[in-house]
Amino acid sequence: MNETPGQRLQTARKAAGLRRQADLAEHLGVSEKTVRNWETDAYPIPATQLALIRKVLPGFDEEDPVERALLQSPLHDWRRKAVSSEYQRHLHEQSREEAAQ
Repeated sequence: MNETPGQRLQTARKAAGLRRQADLAEHLGVSEKTVRNWETDAYPIPATQLALIRKVLPGFDEEDPVERALLQSPLHDWRRKAVSSEYQRHLHEQSREEAAQ
């Protein structure tokens, strides 16, 4: 039987030495719950995250024809900027919380 995308993500995470979902979440700038939802296939892995996941987890190979189409569309640039902006906001909030402690 073929593995689901979530099972492949979990296998690649563990192979990369990231024991906890929270470890991968930190690398990707998403919540632990998001990684859990991806690994249980509750939600599909967004095409905008696949390139980053491949950088963090070289063993993860999720080829998606929709991703290829999305990456070639003008929407991709807008989405990438939105995700990047959200991640920057997350980092800023995290640094403010650490400074307050």
